[in-house]
Amino acid sequence: ENVEATIQYEKILAGNILSQKSDEYYVLVYFEDDRYIDLYKSYLSYYSTSVENSLPYYYVDIDDVFNKSFISEKSNLSVTKANDFKFSQTALLRVKDSKVISTYEGNEQISGKLGRMTK
Repeated sequence: ENVEATIQYEKILAGNILSQKSDEYYVLVYFEDDRYIDLYKSYLSYYSTSVENSLPYYYVDIDDVFNKSFISEKSNLSVTKANDFKFSQTALLRVKDSKVISTYEGNEQISGKLGRMTK
């Protein structure tokens, strides 16, 4: 039987970061002008296809008109309600059971984490 590979990611709105179907997953919240976004996306693509038992992941384009209210000068990533999120730069979140359990902000932290995930 031929089983089609399922697409491991999709674009979601910032207000839905904590309410995805999976129990555990990653969310990459990015600004369109982030020059590292293609690098992050290729890491995540490699992770989903090459790492056994990889977690699903989602993208949030923070510059999308529906996400503009989540942009702020100062980030707030440790929230219990998705509407309280604030992003000042690109961030990678790990979510488990509708709670943020890890956060990575900026190129150094995000690239470091994605590099470790793909080893």
